[in-house]
Amino acid sequence: LFNLFGKYFLRITERKFEMYQSDLQNAKELTWGFYQKLDNAKVSEMENIIAAHTTENHVWLGYYPFDELKGSKEIANIFWAPFRNAVTNMQRRVDIFLAGKNEIDNFQSTWVVSMGHLMGLFDNTWLGIQPTGKMIFLRYCEFNKIENGKIAETAMYFDIPHFMIQAGYNP
Repeated sequence: LFNLFGKYFLRITERKFEMYQSDLQNAKELTWGFYQKLDNAKVSEMENIIAAHTTENHVWLGYYPFDELKGSKEIANIFWAPFRNAVTNMQRRVDIFLAGKNEIDNFQSTWVVSMGHLMGLFDNTWLGIQPTGKMIFLRYCEFNKIENGKIAETAMYFDIPHFMIQAGYNP
């Protein structure tokens, strides 16, 4: 009897694990696809790309001076467009990319995290920081909550003081 129960339990556990893995892989594919489109877009296309990959009530959280942004228009116009205008030929160098369930909400939500550098030529002023015309690296860590095949919430943290140091400032 124990042997039968053990085999049954194992099959259920394997099936749940496969569903769990598939859910996480889908979330990673969604996020990676979003990164590819956003990073290769013209500044004028960014709002539409963000809107296509995020929920209607998407909230983006970042450090000062960006704080909380809501919706694709704010996210594109307040963070991404100014950054991309300042840092030309931008590339995302991802060092860590993973997905998992959130323990805080009893493993109900799926989050994808990436960490690395946004890098490019610092050709125009950003946040009052004068350009250098040289390569610059913005260290970042981004968390994306995935709901119903879209990004519902983003927490993006980046190292502006390190960016300033590279530009010759002493914050």
